[in-house]
Amino acid sequence: MNQIREKVTWRNRRICRDEVMKDKVSLPYVNATIREVQRIAAVAAVATPHALLEDTYIDCKVVPKHTVILCHLMSVLYDPTERQEPEKFRPERFLGEKGEMIKPEVFCPFSMGPRTCIGQQLASNEVFLFFTSFLQRFNCTKVNKDDSSLTNGERTGETRQPDPFQMCLKPI
Repeated sequence: MNQIREKVTWRNRRICRDEVMKDKVSLPYVNATIREVQRIAAVAAVATPHALLEDTYIDCKVVPKHTVILCHLMSVLYDPTERQEPEKFRPERFLGEKGEMIKPEVFCPFSMGPRTCIGQQLASNEVFLFFTSFLQRFNCTKVNKDDSSLTNGERTGETRQPDPFQMCLKPI
């Protein structure tokens, strides 16, 4: 976490300003880090079920009208044909050559299409505010420095939650 904090504050010196939301667009590394967290540890593993309105062809096969379709979001977010080394945490995958934010073709932690999460914008702003405030106020270290494990957490109903972990937070 401290490596991320150092990169975020080094590349985006304005992170310490009180009016962080005004700077959101000019903080690409912060936004890329948040997107990578949303990709690698998406809250929902599966999108809301949808029923087909008409017979549809998927992969040259007929799928009848009224069939319920589920999209496994994690398989999309971890698709190795879309991302190199999808199991690795790399915020840079959301940055262009000049450090600007790039929008990948496939990015769906809030589902996709016309029925995407209604609270996506609110959630994105809240996560941005929390993350930047947190990094301004704390240094983060692991309690057990030998523990290099990161897990994707467990699924509990429609959402996922992280496995328990211990961190040491020191005010800056």
